[in-house]
Amino acid sequence: MNIALNWILEPLATAYHALSAESREIESAARFRAALKLHSVENDEHSLRKSLADYFGNYDTDLPADLKIAALNSACDSAWPGLNAELNSRTRPIREHWEARGPGMFHFLSERQLLSKEDVVLPLYLLKPLLGGGGFALKTPHSLVGFEALLANVSQLVPEVVRLLWYILQAVTDKDPQQLLAWAIHAGEAVELCRCDEVTLTEVKSLWRLNDQNLDLAHSMQMWQDGQ
Repeated sequence: MNIALNWILEPLATAYHALSAESREIESAARFRAALKLHSVENDEHSLRKSLADYFGNYDTDLPADLKIAALNSACDSAWPGLNAELNSRTRPIREHWEARGPGMFHFLSERQLLSKEDVVLPLYLLKPLLGGGGFALKTPHSLVGFEALLANVSQLVPEVVRLLWYILQAVTDKDPQQLLAWAIHAGEAVELCRCDEVTLTEVKSLWRLNDQNLDLAHSMQMWQDGQ
């Protein structure tokens, strides 16, 4: 599989992320909902999330009206002033790291026949870091990834580019996220980004916000061993 990433700076992706289930209680999401009220956008969270999802192609419906998209953009400006400039500055570090190591990780997985042979162009929406290391992967007719773009690696044990690979794999394969954890970490080890050991697994569970997702990382690694 050859995956080309389409790097996109879109403030509405951060809005979608802020209103997602994992982050709805954070301060930024509350401020965004308050801003929506000021701009007369319907403040029903389900309707708002569906409108944003329509915009990203997550539902097979027409796009929201231009005026509503304009109001959402205005709300983004109120909630997060200067977001476009901030996202632009956050793009270069992760993009350079991905372009240096991403192809090697994909080659490692492809050699083991874990990826299909089709070529994919995947939209990658860079997000304002609301959680210090979050994101989302949507499986749609046109899959996409949202990724919180940190300026530096939070941990030297597990660089951010490995986390990005995990989200990408969720968008382009039908495998369980738990199984894909093993894929991502082993691929990172193959290009000397991380080690696949208990210390790393513990770090991953904390940094990638997996403590509340009932993921058994040891089982994830066993699934990898059984599949080899």
